[in-house]
Amino acid sequence: MTPQNPMTFGDLTALLRLTLADPSAGARAVLGMGVPREHHWTLFLLAIVLSGAIYQATALVLPPPAASEGEVVAMPSGFTAVAVVGGSILLLAAAINWIGRLAGGTGTLEDVLLLVIWFQFVQISFALVEMLVLFVAPFLSSVVLLAFAAYAIWVLTNFIAVVHGFQSLGRVFLGMALALFALSFLVSLLLAPFLGAATGA
Repeated sequence: MTPQNPMTFGDLTALLRLTLADPSAGARAVLGMGVPREHHWTLFLLAIVLSGAIYQATALVLPPPAASEGEVVAMPSGFTAVAVVGGSILLLAAAINWIGRLAGGTGTLEDVLLLVIWFQFVQISFALVEMLVLFVAPFLSSVVLLAFAAYAIWVLTNFIAVVHGFQSLGRVFLGMALALFALSFLVSLLLAPFLGAATGA
């Protein structure tokens, strides 16, 4: 993707289909596009803004969860959601790059960041389908959510293997699981004050 040959919506959907059908091939296709470094941050901003918009739309149409009798949970604002997604992308990219390097990987931070941004777009597509399921068949929403979460892990495992040149997906999955556990703990500590609290109804 270059200014002379911008990606069209058809190209984007084709790349998404390829990624969902074969995550490794999708990762190689993304890395082979030659996206200029300065465009990485444009894609980063687009990803977090779209994620925040989807979160806000979901929060508007769904009732807030109840914390206890007579109380509801104050949901984070759209701006907070954008900050959380943006911080998570950067932390995840840094963790994948650092841990991958320690394990003998050959990926660069630039390539890792590009794939993590694309992974966020994949998750956005999942979120749009989840919203549709909530409206059409809400009783299936939990099953769909679990299925998408499992497949997202599979996609990310393949992305890490491709960018770092690893051959064993099992070892990548184990390393990723440990890294994500540590990352989730760190994010929860850093962002807990911004995620809302129970308030009286």
